[in-house]
Amino acid sequence: MANQDKLNDSPVPLSNNSKRQAKDLLPRFFRTAANEKFLQGTIDQLVQPGTAEKINAYAGEKYTKSKQPNDTFLPEVSKIREDYQLSPALVYEDKLKNVEYVKDYITL
Repeated sequence: MANQDKLNDSPVPLSNNSKRQAKDLLPRFFRTAANEKFLQGTIDQLVQPGTAEKINAYAGEKYTKSKQPNDTFLPEVSKIREDYQLSPALVYEDKLKNVEYVKDYITL
């Protein structure tokens, strides 16, 4: 039989600093050690509060007619990615949506 101490209701989170746990979203009778271990390894990463960073920059080609001198762009990891950001490519799919042919801007 399950231990009654482990089946108690979870405390109400009082601040946003507390770490969220998926087991707290389960009914009391599903809070077993096996479920807790599984949820810690899989779901807990998904229920954590997100961290967002505000970025004030453009993504895409830097050399266009509409570019202004004071525009800032996101840095790229390599020279080839910087030269061909969001460049056109050719993709052909058949009627079943299987990709038959791919050609990027570099190989055209």
